[in-house]
Amino acid sequence: MRKSATLVALGFAVAMNGPVAGAKPEDACQLLPVVLDVEASGTRYRTEISFANPNPDAQEMAVHYTASLGSAEGTGDGQFSVPAGQQLLAADGIEFLRQLGIGIPRTTPDTPQGGTLRICRLNPGEGPVGVTARITSPTLPPSAPGSAGVSFPAVPADEGFTARATVFGLRTSALDRSNVAIYNPGAEPVSVKVTLVSGSSDGQVVLSAKEALPGYGWKQFTIPSSGTPAIDQGYVLIERVSSGGFFGAYGVVNDNDTNDGSFIPAVAEGDLRTSWTIPVLVDSPSYRSELILANPGATDATFALEYSDSISRSGAPLSATVPVPAHRQVIVPDAFELLGAGPSAGGTETSAGTLRVQALEEQAHGAFVGVRVLTRQARGRFGVFASAVPSGAAGAAQGFLWGLRADARARSNVAVLNASAPPGEPVTLQLQAFDGASGRPAGAPLTVGLEPGQWAQPGGFFASSGAADGYVRVVRIGGDGAWSAYGIVNDGAAPGLGTGDGSFIPVVFSGAPAALPEGAWGDAGVRIWVDAAGVSIETDCSHGSISGPVFLDAQGRFNGEGTFAFEGGPTPVGGFPAEKAFYSGVVEKDQMTLTITFPLSPASRGVRLTATRGVTPTLNKCL
Repeated sequence: MRKSATLVALGFAVAMNGPVAGAKPEDACQLLPVVLDVEASGTRYRTEISFANPNPDAQEMAVHYTASLGSAEGTGDGQFSVPAGQQLLAADGIEFLRQLGIGIPRTTPDTPQGGTLRICRLNPGEGPVGVTARITSPTLPPSAPGSAGVSFPAVPADEGFTARATVFGLRTSALDRSNVAIYNPGAEPVSVKVTLVSGSSDGQVVLSAKEALPGYGWKQFTIPSSGTPAIDQGYVLIERVSSGGFFGAYGVVNDNDTNDGSFIPAVAEGDLRTSWTIPVLVDSPSYRSELILANPGATDATFALEYSDSISRSGAPLSATVPVPAHRQVIVPDAFELLGAGPSAGGTETSAGTLRVQALEEQAHGAFVGVRVLTRQARGRFGVFASAVPSGAAGAAQGFLWGLRADARARSNVAVLNASAPPGEPVTLQLQAFDGASGRPAGAPLTVGLEPGQWAQPGGFFASSGAADGYVRVVRIGGDGAWSAYGIVNDGAAPGLGTGDGSFIPVVFSGAPAALPEGAWGDAGVRIWVDAAGVSIETDCSHGSISGPVFLDAQGRFNGEGTFAFEGGPTPVGGFPAEKAFYSGVVEKDQMTLTITFPLSPASRGVRLTATRGVTPTLNKCL
């Protein structure tokens, strides 16, 4: 059944790590590996889906849901529209699909609903449409009231692994349980073998010798706490055994008390990589950082660690080496104890920064590095997993963080980092938030300079934009250092509210930013000059400036921050006093409209200017 609906825009997100069969255009179809509504473990798991459209035109989207859970009923198709520049947030993904006319049965404890979701846009666009899912469940006493969750991005549809892939970092204990899911991102059936490999011995357990997945099918395995032999921590190897088809996979590590999950994407088996940058390592009275180091290859490896603090600990970076034998995985509960810094529990200091990991052997086939930042309590923990910086970080001009929130239920943090190893190159980034409801730039852009290995999380950046939900564009404006970014959606409107549980949003590198055209702009009594350093404005009776380069969104809109001064009469010693100014503008063909407001002055006060590209008028200055 198919139904078309236009929905009010509310919010969406990212591309997963992992190899694919080949690059596809920006308007290619995407796949969410799972969308579900399940009652289990005394709680209910629902899927929030966000869709972001930074393009200049509305995007018509077609979805195909393939049911896989329970009786596997309800497979169907639907359509909807995401307005230009806006974000749509479906708080309950399964109910959203029902509203599109897809006949998914009602959810009960005996009738769980879940399956994959293929998303295709029907009209081509200049940029990507971001899609992300976030599975949440209400917490139960004694945990704080709120929700726990895990987020993951859409992946390219009709692409995937064709040989072997591995999901690392899995464990089963009194504190944690783990699941592994496999899915078919294409229409052609595929069969895979699924094997759990011990990370601490030579034990293996075949979970399925030949698991057949129909087109867009999905299957989840619960990692056993005992077997022949017993395996308490390890990784899962997935191998295609059919002659054709693609597959994908991921793992989720859940806290047994809070049900909070950490999403771990599969990686290609045998990738040759010897260095990684972990985007953030945190040590504080509230949080610790669990480090995962895996060596599935046939040769012993030694990992050298170097931590660069960006907050509190000064001086030389902290370092350590960790030997990891062949076919083994090491899970370090607190990386800072390994680094010799000692835990911060009971202290007052917070340390956060990047971790550089280097395999000292040249042939570290298939090695894996990741971090899980966890709250420190002995039971009932919340955490978030982050894998290494993606390879596209080195040359990226622009990236996006989709699906961010700042409302009564959730808040968002945004972090950026220079992934270059010291003494590499610095990098300067500009961050701009966008309002998902209107699609407009929200708040002033923020410029952040980062030295090699430096990390920064500007406090309250997204919340200060005034957007209840939306996305952030990150643009490289200086330096050659490799960079990356991520967002965290936290439960609770403010620290201390809700559970504080975080869901990790990785950056999506895409395209290049459109700069405000440089050169002269003018009109009667208005003269504007634009260059890479910013914008200077002069009128008959005033002058001002916008600091830093200015970039347009797909609708030609921009925001900026700077100063503005009114003139008149003799020039005072030291010049006319300038005040803080907020600039918002739009460019339509060769016409610019610029509105200037003054955040420290009454709201009614403002200036509106218009200018034409290439015009340089003569001014009649006020005397």
